[in-house]
Formats: sequence, structure tokens, C-alpha cells
Amino acid sequence: MNILPKIWQTLTAPHPSIQDIEQRRQSQLLAGLVISLIFTSLIASSLLIKLSGGISSTVIGLWSSIAFILIVYIINRSGHYRFSATIFVGFNLVVTCIMPILTHTLEWLLFTPMVLLLSAMLLPGFTVATFLICLFAQIMLAIFFPLSASMSNSGVLIVYVIVGSLVMVFMYHRIRLERVRQQELQTSNESLRRSEVELENRVMERTVELSSANEKMQEQLQKINVLQEKLREEAIRDPLTGLFNRRYLEDTLVREISRAQRGNYDIGFMLLDIDHFKQINDLYGHSAGDLVLMTLSKQLKSQIRVADIPCRIGGEEFLLVLPGMSEEMTQLRAEDFRKQIQAMRIPYEDNSLNLTASIGVASYPKNGENWEGLYQTADQALYRAKQKGRNRVEFG
Repeated sequence: MNILPKIWQTLTAPHPSIQDIEQRRQSQLLAGLVISLIFTSLIASSLLIKLSGGISSTVIGLWSSIAFILIVYIINRSGHYRFSATIFVGFNLVVTCIMPILTHTLEWLLFTPMVLLLSAMLLPGFTVATFLICLFAQIMLAIFFPLSASMSNSGVLIVYVIVGSLVMVFMYHRIRLERVRQQELQTSNESLRRSEVELENRVMERTVELSSANEKMQEQLQKINVLQEKLREEAIRDPLTGLFNRRYLEDTLVREISRAQRGNYDIGFMLLDIDHFKQINDLYGHSAGDLVLMTLSKQLKSQIRVADIPCRIGGEEFLLVLPGMSEEMTQLRAEDFRKQIQAMRIPYEDNSLNLTASIGVASYPKNGENWEGLYQTADQALYRAKQKGRNRVEFG
């Protein structure tokens, strides 16, 4: 029942990590070692038993080593591959050093080359060169100086045939595993390079997209700011003359009067109305009336200070707010404006339009301390100017 889930997990599992690859490589090496030792030990044990006429300590040690390798292989398969390799090499080194002393025979030294070779295979700290040097030295000793009286030259040759077989097996596994490792590393490197290139391309594409989106967003923000500014201007300015409208005037006067109270200075008000403006519209049309309003607005804006507030109240009626200007100066400015308007000549088609204006003047704080009172005073003064014949200035 568990076979299908395991197969599915194997097929869908991610690529193995470096640790998984190393563990699998160590397990393959130990598996090859176990198989090789079993076959070669069967042959060597048969030959040694036949030559010695019984089971010697060499045969016992050989099969004990095989059992120990099986135990190490099991530990390796459980996931502790470095620990198993360390135990295996350390144990065999100890055995090859202690057993000659305990048994008073030097045949155990023949296992030293095999242990060193396994060290080179399992632990990177040892090298194959160490094994080759030890093997060459012991072959020379075995040929020229027999290791012990209990072991004949034929026995020495048998043992070295076993060791030689193991050497071939180890070298084969070493070369094959190194090739597999190089291929895996090369494949991994190529995969990483492809992934890096793909990631860089994606990052560049995303960067371009974000940059383009940011530029579009900036353009949209600029358009929104322009529209907001335009809406704000339209909300506070008269569309025909460009002067401030009544809404802006009422909101601004609250601040201006508050500043005048704190600064203890006057504010002049000039309420201006064009005389007989309806006749201009009736005689020449509304386009002529619009031209008159725009021309008068330009004249007013060209003669005022930066701090002054020109407003179109409605129709042909205008209001100038003059912060910091006394009552006497406001009266003089009003008279000067009246004369300038009277002297204006506005060309329209084949005609030249003449204008006059009536002006009512009020002053803060003399004529009131709020907008309603000041406007009412200026409006009454304007009404008196109209009643007295127009084209004149009256004071509140």
C-alpha cells in the first residue's frame, strides 16, 4: 500500500542537496566494499584454511572486519555518513596497531594499506599517495624480510592478492564516483547559471516595468496636480476677468481683519461700479461688455500692490481690498482710479468706448470690524455716488 506514495514522492522530490549526494556516494562506496570483501574473503579464507590446515587468526580477523563493515554500512544508511566513516577508519587503524602486539604476529600489518586506502576514500584528510607508499614498503619487507615464521611467502602473496583486488575495486569506485560528482557539479553549475541568467533577465524586465510604471505614475501625479491647481484657481477666481471671486473674498477677509487687529493697522475698501454698463450691452452687445470688464480688470491689476486683493463681486461691480492703507490714502487712490477709468478709450470694432465709474470707500476699523459691516458701508457710499450723478467717489 505504501509503494505508490513512495514512488510518487521520489518522482516529485526536489533535487538532492550536496549533503544528500555525499551520503549517497559514501553508501555506494561502502556497498561496493562489502560485496568485494565477501567474494574475496570467501576465496582467501578457503585458500588460507587449506594451506594452514585450520581456521587461523587471519581468517577470523578477516570475517570480523567484514561484520564490522556491515555495521558501519548500516550506520551510514541511517544518515550519519561522516560519523560512520570516522568509526570505520579509526577502528581499523587501532586494530592494525594493537593486534600485532596482542597476537605476536605481524600479519596484521598487511591490513594497513587497506585501511589507508579506505581513509583516502572515506575521509578527505588522507590521500591515496600514503597508501601507495605504505603498500610499496610492505611489499619490499615481505619479499626481503618475511614478516613472521607463522606466515609463509605463499600466505603473504595470498593476502596481497586480496589487497590488490580491493585496491582495484576502490580505485574503480573512486574514479567512477569522481566522474559522477563532476557531472553532478557541472550540471548543478549550469543549472545555477541558467537560473541566474533567467533571474537577471526577469529582474531587468521587472525593473523596466517598474520604471515605466513609475514614469507613468509621475505623469499622472503631475496631471493631477495641474488639474487640482486649475480647479483651485477656478474655485477662487472669476473666469472672465481673472480676478478673485466673492467666495475667496469672504474667506480671505477673515484672515486679513485678524491680521489687522494683531498688527494694529487700517484696511481700505473700494467698491467700484461701471456707470451705464447696461447701455453698453444694449448698444454693442455682450461681447463689448465682456471686453470692457476684461480691460478694466487689467487696468486695476496693473495699478495695485502685491498685497492688495482685487475681486469681482458680480456683474459690473468690483471690490479692492487695500491692507495697511489709511482712510485718507484710500480716498486718494479711489479718486486716482476714477480718473484713470474716465481717461480710458476701449476700441471695439469701429467704435471707441468711453467709461466712467462710481466708487464707494470704506475703512477698517472706522466703518466696521467685520466684512458685513464694511461692505454695507462701502455699498451705501457707492449708492450715494450713483445718486449724485455718477463718476464720483463717496466716503463712508
